[in-house]
Amino acid sequence: MQRAARIRRAWNVLFPPVKPEERDVEGSAYERLAIPHTFQPRLSVAAAAVAAIMATLRIVLGCLLFAVWGAYTLVASGRIRSLPRRVALMLASILLFLLLGTLLLAASAALERRLRSVWRR
Repeated sequence: MQRAARIRRAWNVLFPPVKPEERDVEGSAYERLAIPHTFQPRLSVAAAAVAAIMATLRIVLGCLLFAVWGAYTLVASGRIRSLPRRVALMLASILLFLLLGTLLLAASAALERRLRSVWRR
């Protein structure tokens, strides 16, 4: 019984219920849709250009990282004859790839913030 109450309390903390009077009823229909928080319907031309450039940069660099990392991991695992060492290499490679992907996204977000602040002036 207490476990269910704790789960319900945690759920309400993570996802608080929205009362009808607290909903944002102002703005256009696009602003009222359940869309990602990074979408801004009233972007300037410069801000839209920065967003498009950064999205393209993230896609290209992410694909390049995935392709190069996968090719070198495949070559390295093919040269290792021991199965435990190969499994250890694959686990380490996956973890390092996730770390580098996270760093890539964090760096691109920082660059995007910097470009937006420069173009806003």
